[in-house]
Amino acid sequence: MSAASKPELQDALTKETRDLGFVSYNISIDKTHRREFMEAPTMTTWTAEQLEEYARGE
Repeated sequence: MSAASKPELQDALTKETRDLGFVSYNISIDKTHRREFMEAPTMTTWTAEQLEEYARGE
């Protein structure tokens, strides 16, 4: 697996995540608060709507 850009990396990670049997992933880098790990990840397979629902506790 190799990627030359962030979108290519996201595509490759998404494919490999699903190939391993997982549904989603979150990658968080340089977050100042632990809530940001889930609510504002650096890279994720979650949609903006899903992240907002999670933040609201839905």
